[in-house]
Amino acid sequence: MDNISIPSLILVSFPEAILTALLGILSIGKSEYLNKKYNILRILLYAIISSTSIYFIRRNVSNEIENIVVNIFLSSLLFIFIVRFKFYESILAVLFGFIITIVAEIAFLPIFTITGMDVDAVRNTDYLRFLVTLPIRFLEIFIFIIGYRYKIRIIDIEGTAVKKREYYIQLIVYMLSIGTLVFLGILMAKISLVDQNNIVASTAILLRLNIYLSLFVTVVLTLTIRNTHEFYKNKTSLSNNEFLQNLEYISDLIEQMNYSEAQEAVESLKTHINKQ
Repeated sequence: MDNISIPSLILVSFPEAILTALLGILSIGKSEYLNKKYNILRILLYAIISSTSIYFIRRNVSNEIENIVVNIFLSSLLFIFIVRFKFYESILAVLFGFIITIVAEIAFLPIFTITGMDVDAVRNTDYLRFLVTLPIRFLEIFIFIIGYRYKIRIIDIEGTAVKKREYYIQLIVYMLSIGTLVFLGILMAKISLVDQNNIVASTAILLRLNIYLSLFVTVVLTLTIRNTHEFYKNKTSLSNNEFLQNLEYISDLIEQMNYSEAQEAVESLKTHINKQ
């Protein structure tokens, strides 16, 4: 697989990482996140780490598919720990960001046919690589400006009910993870049975992909368990505080001999407890 140089890292990979992050954030309806300066710094830090990692990743993977998979996993983790999104927000933002970026690149593929440029020559020449990506970056910037101005989004994370949002989106993420594992398993079995010539190389690639995915799912599940524990811990704490406040209110009513209101407060508290 082709390697990228330091100039290409700065001129191509770094801007691409920034725009992929921005487009992903807009796509899930979190444009308000971009209104704070320290969040912009987080995005820049994400882009620096992401683009730098690409420099090393491309030297250790064997094809473009493996490169994309590793980048998606790594970017999702960087979104969780640096951009500070929840795990399902991070995964959706990264996926949508990558999809928009890939679609923009596909839109400009006819450039090679029209100009007759050789793909390998472009990849191996820094200034050509930069020039070819310029119209793609302009298109991505245009999409970002329009999306930010008119609040265009693919999914509205902020506008959905919290319980429904977290349950269904987490379910989708788990199903995608499980589906990917099943797909890789079937693909490995097919290669083992059919493609005997490249079985060693193909199995090595699929084994690495399985390792990447297993590590990624492990991290995500660990974060989910921790977040779920904190959620119910906070919920229990809030319920206990609310219960104590109600008891104090009823006690005050009794001391003031407001028995009718105290009775209503007791009935209201009983109804609330029964709904839990």
